[in-house]
Amino acid sequence: AAMVREEGAACLSRGFHWAAARSALLTASQVVPYAHSKRVLQSSLDIDGLPLHVAASLVAGVVTCTVTAPIDVMKTRVMSAAR
Repeated sequence: AAMVREEGAACLSRGFHWAAARSALLTASQVVPYAHSKRVLQSSLDIDGLPLHVAASLVAGVVTCTVTAPIDVMKTRVMSAAR
């Protein structure tokens, strides 16, 4: 409430573009690496079932964190900056 009083209602949408960009990158960097690593792990290591899904998820998680970390920093800085 104090933020809206001091900075106006527009402050509520501050950082939206960074959040939307992060969401798009997060989705793309989860789905594609998961599918690719699952295919590669299955063909090269001949594993299936839960171990395959866990390994592919770990790979996708590392890629996703690496891709989205810089965007998270920018989003946080923009959203917490007072105007």
